[in-house]
Amino acid sequence: MKLKNIIYLMAVAMMALFTGCARSSSSGDSDEEGYLTLALKKDDVSVNVKSTPLIYSVKIISTDGSVVASYADHTAMPEKVKLKVGKYTVEATHGGNVNAGFDAPYYYGKKDISVVANVTTNEEIVCTLANIKVTVTYSDAIKQNFTTYDVVINNGENGIITFTKADEGRAGYLKIPTSNPKTITWNLNLVNNQGDTYTATRTITGVAARDFYKFHFDISQTPSDNQGAFGLEINVDEGTDEIDHSYDINLKKKTAPVFTSEGFDLASPVMVNETIRGVQVKLNIASAATLQDLSISHSDDYLSSIGIPCSLSFVTGDAAVISAVASKGITVSSPITDAATAWVDMSALANTLPLGEYEITVVAYDAQRQQVSQNVTIIILPDQDHMPLSSTPWGQFATVKGQWNTVSVPEGLVFQYRKDGENNWTDVAASETSYDESTKVFTATIHRLSPSTKYYYRTYSTQAGGSETELTFTTEATPDVANLSFDTWSSDGNKYYPNADKANSFWATGNEGTALAGKGSTATPSSDVAVAGDGKQAARLVSVGGVMVAKHAAGNIYLGTYKTNLSDPRSSAVMGRPYTGRPIGMKGYYKYTTKPITVDKDNKYPQLIGTNDKCHIYITLEDWGGATTRPDNPTVIAHGELMNDQNVASYTPFKIMLTYYDKVKRPTHITIAATTSYLGADFCGGDGCELFVDEFELIFDDVE
Repeated sequence: MKLKNIIYLMAVAMMALFTGCARSSSSGDSDEEGYLTLALKKDDVSVNVKSTPLIYSVKIISTDGSVVASYADHTAMPEKVKLKVGKYTVEATHGGNVNAGFDAPYYYGKKDISVVANVTTNEEIVCTLANIKVTVTYSDAIKQNFTTYDVVINNGENGIITFTKADEGRAGYLKIPTSNPKTITWNLNLVNNQGDTYTATRTITGVAARDFYKFHFDISQTPSDNQGAFGLEINVDEGTDEIDHSYDINLKKKTAPVFTSEGFDLASPVMVNETIRGVQVKLNIASAATLQDLSISHSDDYLSSIGIPCSLSFVTGDAAVISAVASKGITVSSPITDAATAWVDMSALANTLPLGEYEITVVAYDAQRQQVSQNVTIIILPDQDHMPLSSTPWGQFATVKGQWNTVSVPEGLVFQYRKDGENNWTDVAASETSYDESTKVFTATIHRLSPSTKYYYRTYSTQAGGSETELTFTTEATPDVANLSFDTWSSDGNKYYPNADKANSFWATGNEGTALAGKGSTATPSSDVAVAGDGKQAARLVSVGGVMVAKHAAGNIYLGTYKTNLSDPRSSAVMGRPYTGRPIGMKGYYKYTTKPITVDKDNKYPQLIGTNDKCHIYITLEDWGGATTRPDNPTVIAHGELMNDQNVASYTPFKIMLTYYDKVKRPTHITIAATTSYLGADFCGGDGCELFVDEFELIFDDVE
């Protein structure tokens, strides 16, 4: 019997009683004011839903697609729903149309209705099951002879439901597939009391809404001689038709199909020299239970382009396609069905493929439904034992990749490099080289290179010498940043600038703001330096309190600009200067005296009051997207930082390594900053914190 539930809806429209004001419309989307008034007062529709065991949600939709009324529970609908005279679509649903799930029926009904003045219309919506219902049961013989039995059913579109032993008899539901033909596939998995495993799978085509599939699995009492002692019966109740599926699975399994090879080792890829060729790539298959199918599959674009389909059965496949595949170099024995032996020969294909790596899977399926697969990897190699592949140059180092084309790593395999214009090759240390035997690719890092310089590189082994192929790369420029040593300062009264021109022209500080507030400069030059020498200076940063408007000012120095903005102090400092280099880090010296946090201007961090303030030193590379002024959210390409809440009594070296979030995009700007208070931008910190910084230096090659 078809599964359905019925919702009854009665539409009633009353003629307006005001003379000259009654209107009718062919659509429910009229927005004339007079009509709206009359509709609210007189013209209405009463939608009455008959009580049913299920709860439905109801939508009333006008001709323009807008929902004019919606109810999550039809039993809670008002007695009368006021609607304009016109045409509507009424939809009723129960449940969600999920991909798959237990106890998840989805009922759907839809009907177009017309509301006409002064006419009572009785309508009926039939809500039917809109997904597929499935149940699974097992016979006592299955339960007695097997410790594990489950069935996985899927619709091929993310709708998957697994019936374990505990789910016997439960109702499962699957969404109707959108693709054609519409199918569901079941996979039966059995483990008997001796631990032997059995599987079976079948696909059912032509499934539709309202189908109710009842799968029942049983052991046949009178098995056929040539198929064994397990009969599988599936009964499908689709409402009006019963479809029986019978399959035999042998409980006394014979040996599964066995693959052997001719001309190559099954455990290793087939290595084919592009010049020599002449390999044999043949698989032999022996099947004790006789074969029922033999197929190949792959996911290679080139193989597809020459007419070898991604999946092909040599038993059920199209004869013209099988013939076309044979012309490309894959041939098979014949017949296959019921054969005890068979072969697949890919020699002709292997001897014509271009450079590259190809993987083909051969699948044998026997009469006892035992499926065995064998992968064959064919690698077409250039006529060199080894060769360079690619490079990724930075400012003072480069990463290079190469491959070897022999079975094992050639003895003494390394990279060599030389500057353009020089003749002598330099070996890359073995400690800088890694070898991946699964891909036959080796990688090395070449250090201590000169920036903006062209280099040649090749591979080298003890036996074969240097590779015929030589490739090149050019290292990047390593632009410097002015005054990283903090030796250059100038002053204008009590305002100090870490530049030579008495302005925040490259480096900037908040000194102009604190001087305006009568607090003098919080960033000043100091003769207390990390590295002694003539003219050497360091930056001394101090945080101060009692500053007008801000209340707290951190001592800071940074790449960017500063212009005091009393109405919005946070906008006074703007970070960033143009820069296109790609350093991998920054190093320098610092010492720090911390103080407890006592000021939190906007009460943003009340939990931090009394805790130690932290110094903060950081470097950021950004992409401003062509803008000359800093955007609100620039793209951060790389960032690194140091924070510390402990006292550092004497100059201590630091190294900040950058984390790159994008190794392809080039930066347009750089920010380097140091501050006594890590929350100074929010005017939160400890008065009296003191930070000394000196001798910053960008790192372009992390090697001693």
